[in-house]
Amino acid sequence: MKRRATVVSPDAYLLTESGEYVWSVPRVKAAWAQATAQTEKLIASGRFEKLVLLVGIPASGKSTWLKSHQEAGAIYFDATFTNAWKREPYIRMAKDAGMRVEAVYMNTPLLVCMDRNSCRTVDRKVPEDTLVNMAVSLAGDPPTSKEGFDAILKVNTPAARTAKNLKVMETPANYFPVKIEPGKPKFEGFIDFQGLKIDVENPKGSTRTKKGPDGEWSVFMHCHYGEIRGTEGVDGDKLDVYVGDNHDSPIVVVIHQHLPWDGSYDEDKVMLGYDSVEEAIGAYKKQYDRPGFYKDGEHTAMPIGQFWRWVQDGRKKGKKVTGVQRKRASATHLGALLALLRGVSWVHWTAHWVMEGEASYGDHELFDRLYQSTTGQIDALAEKLVATYGSDVVDPVSQAHQMVSALTSWSNESCAIKRSAWAERSLQVAIEDVLTQSGDLSVGMENFLEGLADEHETNLYLLGQRLKGRAASRKPSAKNIAVRFLLRQAASRLVRC
Repeated sequence: MKRRATVVSPDAYLLTESGEYVWSVPRVKAAWAQATAQTEKLIASGRFEKLVLLVGIPASGKSTWLKSHQEAGAIYFDATFTNAWKREPYIRMAKDAGMRVEAVYMNTPLLVCMDRNSCRTVDRKVPEDTLVNMAVSLAGDPPTSKEGFDAILKVNTPAARTAKNLKVMETPANYFPVKIEPGKPKFEGFIDFQGLKIDVENPKGSTRTKKGPDGEWSVFMHCHYGEIRGTEGVDGDKLDVYVGDNHDSPIVVVIHQHLPWDGSYDEDKVMLGYDSVEEAIGAYKKQYDRPGFYKDGEHTAMPIGQFWRWVQDGRKKGKKVTGVQRKRASATHLGALLALLRGVSWVHWTAHWVMEGEASYGDHELFDRLYQSTTGQIDALAEKLVATYGSDVVDPVSQAHQMVSALTSWSNESCAIKRSAWAERSLQVAIEDVLTQSGDLSVGMENFLEGLADEHETNLYLLGQRLKGRAASRKPSAKNIAVRFLLRQAASRLVRC
């Protein structure tokens, strides 16, 4: 007999007996394991015909949709599933049992989700940067039939807030007054585009007039035009931006504008709110009545999360927006960093045991502090890597090999304090390499690694100070030299007597 529909959700296992939603990395990991075990048991029962994965970021409406769209004989797994690799194990599980697998893809605008999220209770709210990162991730890896889905239902939610936000707002009373510079038109208002604050000079449908080398010119604005607050382009002014109609687009296209009269690079124009690179380039060309401003291929496209990181990086101010021209972060690189961090912990732990001499108590306390602090860091990094790349990234054999390689290298230094300092310097270099060579790190992972670098910079400083103290204690003062001389003289006189 075919059973009625059953809903499985990791969230259900995060609720306490009192109904409070308690989130932590260990609890989430345990909740997913319990939900997966429940799904395996339901599939093995043979009482269900299909597995349905609900795909969508938090507050996209998955649970609400489920209340009125359940079919008998179906297992509904209610989770985010923003990447194909997260969906793959469940698709394989159902296919191995001969079941049909479907996806319900909640295509809800990011700003609608953010609105709903802001109305949630404190314990259920998701950080906005996490929502944005998940939205960008899902936009780049939506469910497809190639993954093995027998059917995909795309549920489109009206973008009510999008339409409201794309209308240029009047300056509110609490809005910081815009400084009006000579020759610069007064701003008509502003737009909050997924967290980017845009001051609008010319709203869509208006006429933009300006003086140029050939005299005064005017152009009809097919979209909003303004500048992004807090940025600085190559011309010293804020980055100019055109805003299209899709306020939830995860794509940013930067046109590297050239001067048509001599072909030289002029400045960057940012295109937001377009569904594709081609649409953004077309919208840019539509604003210019003569060719030459855009040269074929002279543009940079990137996810909006990557553009966020660019404009927030003070080192990029005044530079051409080229995106993050870096290698893709891989599980291998981050797994090697984890192994190195574990090796550093072992070096400190060993030093904690072997300290001796007059200052051994202080050294013992120092290394106790160092290795104890790394324990929590190792666990936090490992949890993040497993959540992102899967369990293979922490394979014990691979980790052991990499740790042995690092420990063998550091063992060439006989002084325990110098050996620990060497290990800390190696870790600093490794963290910097990951941060500078990897362009697809999430904001959360970047922040974590930067915090890790700061903490270990402090460790390196403490070790440096300890080495200086040891050097000073070994160098006798003039007074000590004099005392030793007098003692030797007294000893020699005693011997002669």
